[in-house]
Order: sequence, then structure tokens, then C-alpha cells
Amino acid sequence: MGIRFPEINKCYCCCCMSFDVAIKVCTIIMAILYGLSTIYSISNIFTLFYSIAILVSLIFLAIGLFNGKLSYMKQFIYVFLVNLILEGISIILLVVVFFFFKDAFSKILNQEAATQSYNNAEFNMQYQKNAEAINTAVNTMLIFSLVTYFIFYGLNIYYYICTGSYIQTFEKELEKSDEARKLENNQY
Repeated sequence: MGIRFPEINKCYCCCCMSFDVAIKVCTIIMAILYGLSTIYSISNIFTLFYSIAILVSLIFLAIGLFNGKLSYMKQFIYVFLVNLILEGISIILLVVVFFFFKDAFSKILNQEAATQSYNNAEFNMQYQKNAEAINTAVNTMLIFSLVTYFIFYGLNIYYYICTGSYIQTFEKELEKSDEARKLENNQY
């Protein structure tokens, strides 16, 4: 394996469980979340294929975890790494949009409100009072989405590190048991 992970003995996402059970539970939760994401991404073909690939990888990981098949687990390290890289790029783009285009969002919403106010005199008075409220709402929405993306991205990174650590520990244990078996059969 080319990627090395720190040795972790406890997953804090499911801190009341053993490391083995916590990884299995977190994998099932992640598969459910990406399954829901797949359902909601039907309208966008790229996102649909991307979500299906991650979901299939998580299903293979779950099969590997429950059946002790290392070959089913190893693919996860590379597939989910690509997922993390793409999510990181999307977060960087979201930050760029936030800092460079937040005024444009406010102007678009204000223009839409101004168009409606032109047709309705009562709305015109409310629009003048609420122009600042629209700007505040746009900024709050963008900040909330940024914070949410950062939280979920951090959880995905932590899950990736824990699962990668588990896979490497499992691989080392398999190598030790193979060596012990070879020693018992005098194959050295």
C-alpha cells in the first residue's frame, strides 16, 4: 500500500464502541448518506456517477469489513481519496465564490426585489426597508453553507484516516498470521 496512515485505536465518531465495530457502523452510516446523496443527484449526470462510484466503494468496503476480505477494503483508500480531493476543490471554489461573488448574489436578489417592487407600490416600501435584510440573509446563508461544508469535510477526512488505519492494521495482522502459519508448516 502506498499511502500510510497513523495507527488509531479508537474512532471518536462512535466512541462507545470498539474500533472494529465503530468502523463498521461508520461505514454503514456513510453508505446510507451517500445513498441518499445518489437519490438527490439524479438530475445531474456527473454528480450521479460520482455518488454511485463512492456508494459502490463503500458497499465493497462494508463487505470487506464484515467478511474479512482485504481486497475489498483496499480499493476504498484510493476511491475515497479522490472523493476527498474533489470535495476539497469544491470547498475552495465555494470560498472563492463567497469572497468574490457575495455582492453579486445580493445584487441579483435586490434586482429581483426591485422588479417586483416596480409592479407593486406596497412592496416597494417593504423593499426599501428590507434591502439590508436581503444582504444579511445572503451573507448568513453563505457563511452557514461554508461552515457546514467544512464540518462535513472534516468528518470525511477523519473517517478516511480511521478507516485507512483500520485497513492497514488488518493487513499487518493478516501478514503476521500468514507468517505464523508458514512457520507452523515449516515452509521457511
